[in-house]
Amino acid sequence: MNKLKQLILLALALSTIEFAQISDVYAQDESGVASEIENDFFVEVYEGVVLEVQELSPEQGPLDYNTFSQELTVRLSNNDIITFNNDFIAVDKGNSVYIRAVESGGELTYMLYDYDRTTILWGLAAGFVIIVLLVGGFRAIRALLSLVAVMGVVLYVFLPLMANGYSPVTWGIGIAIVLLALAMGITHGLNRVTLTAFLGTSIAVIVTGAIAFVSVKLSRFTGLGTEESFALQVIGTQIDLPQLLLAGIVIGILGVLDDVSITQASLVAELKKAGREGKELFTSAMKVGRDHIGALINTLVLAYAGASLPLFILLSTYEEPLGAILSIELVAAEIMRSLIGSMGLVIAVPITTFLAMLIVRPEDEGVGHSHPHHH
Repeated sequence: MNKLKQLILLALALSTIEFAQISDVYAQDESGVASEIENDFFVEVYEGVVLEVQELSPEQGPLDYNTFSQELTVRLSNNDIITFNNDFIAVDKGNSVYIRAVESGGELTYMLYDYDRTTILWGLAAGFVIIVLLVGGFRAIRALLSLVAVMGVVLYVFLPLMANGYSPVTWGIGIAIVLLALAMGITHGLNRVTLTAFLGTSIAVIVTGAIAFVSVKLSRFTGLGTEESFALQVIGTQIDLPQLLLAGIVIGILGVLDDVSITQASLVAELKKAGREGKELFTSAMKVGRDHIGALINTLVLAYAGASLPLFILLSTYEEPLGAILSIELVAAEIMRSLIGSMGLVIAVPITTFLAMLIVRPEDEGVGHSHPHHH
């Protein structure tokens, strides 16, 4: 995973460094935090604790539009004590922070990399696990195990493959189906309802992947819509960025496809138990499925819109024609994610319903949502 860590570090570092300065990337050192670029350029990130904070007037800060400027004295993890000006994030004495050390041309400069938020994140993660276990009981344990397995596949299989130049499309869709099998099998158990949901979702993923492939190809995306993608290109990775964008679209819709497929398969099991069959069974299941589709599409679109809210606010200040704004790669990619994801949802409902009519038996128990729910 050293190469993967190197890519992540560089993607973050390059957001504050001139890309034109970079010509080559050398091996990471044994500590796992350093990357050497060019002959005289060196970046390292340290943990640190703020020892002293001196508030400066805004006029003394390096950026005129900032409302604050501080002089920080920080003890680094290697026990060095450094002093530098900070106008990035206001911090207090005793705060844990990360410091970036940059050496270029024989000069060593320090800057605030970011506030240390790991304690807060671990606390939220613990709270999430506790709440899930209290409310969900035994099924929640299986869901958490599924989450761990899925994240393990993404971090230790998918990302290293992408970093080593394997096809994001081929491996993205393949791994998406593996993730489905893991998530559904662990969470819901091995039974006909789970099998039906898995088959319905897999077909929807393949169809959606084909739609996404054609759409990305026709849109002539470069895959350079974000700073992170541009950084990957600059440092010379072998990743096909347009295909990586495509794989991200496919993997991004797995969660909602899992939800809708399990719901439909479980619903058909319950309707069969109630004596419904044939056309009446399909019509009843689709009636609930359509309500579910509407709720999930709203969820999906609002989730993407919320994640991109700063971008949309920025674009609202532009005076360019609407078509020009919509054609910006970053904007077009987000719209495409929402539209293709919504198509996947719509496709999954009738496919899963039809498969459930063939596979699920009246004696099978619904495993996901035994009663229709609304978001």
